[in-house]
Amino acid sequence: MKHKESLFRKLQAYSSVAAGVLAMQAVANAQIVYTDTTATFDTNQTGFSFDLNHDGTTDFTFFLLRYNTGSQINYQVLGFGSNSVYEVAGEVNTTNGYVYVNQINEGDAIGADLSWQPYNSLFWVFARHIESGSSLIENGHWLGASGKYAGLRLTLADQSYYGWIRLDVDSQAAVFSVHDFAMQSIPDSSILAGDRDTLTAIPAIPAANHIHIASMGRNVIIENTYPGSSSMNIEILDIAGSVRFTRTTRQKEIKLELPDWSPGIYIVTATTDEGRVTKKISIR
Repeated sequence: MKHKESLFRKLQAYSSVAAGVLAMQAVANAQIVYTDTTATFDTNQTGFSFDLNHDGTTDFTFFLLRYNTGSQINYQVLGFGSNSVYEVAGEVNTTNGYVYVNQINEGDAIGADLSWQPYNSLFWVFARHIESGSSLIENGHWLGASGKYAGLRLTLADQSYYGWIRLDVDSQAAVFSVHDFAMQSIPDSSILAGDRDTLTAIPAIPAANHIHIASMGRNVIIENTYPGSSSMNIEILDIAGSVRFTRTTRQKEIKLELPDWSPGIYIVTATTDEGRVTKKISIR
């Protein structure tokens, strides 16, 4: 315990000395373009069009389609890209040809390894709820989703830019809400779902009070203060979304020495039975 306390005191002292330098780096490298917005849609053919990279051009539109015809009730949350190089993370349904938009959790990496789908002749499907007499058709991954993320990609001048949008969809696809969206402005670099900062992003979960992640030079320190001996899964990704390190351990404190790693921003995730913490750290 004494070793652990002295190690983190050392890190805290280092952080205090380096605070001015890190603040300058944060200003110089503010790479995430974040937009806060709140809008709810519950009327037929209303929706949300937005400019992900703020270049003055609409990139995506998500909208509500709802109508009743005789005995049929038809509610759908759909979307499309304004250009074929504007894509969504999703999968093609081989039966009907629609793209079903994937639901992404907070803290998950959005990058090149996801399945990216352009808009062609069919709208992207978030959720569908169709009642016709006694039959019911429901499909899509977003029925009843709350605070989940859709992955977005722009490809401009042969470079890809990744982003996210946070949405709610009710259980019948009759109402949807938009909360905010963001894009990583470093080309060909991943972004964490929910990340709006440059150096750090910690999901608001109880684990954040018990799992601590810090870096100093080429070292990464991870501390788990939960009582008991529950295991902890550690994963480190580089800024492009490639997995660089994984380990499962019951140790309460891990010091990773990474002398051969290139300087830059890395994404550290520590997961226990109680929750998960993700943090972006700088290795210099």
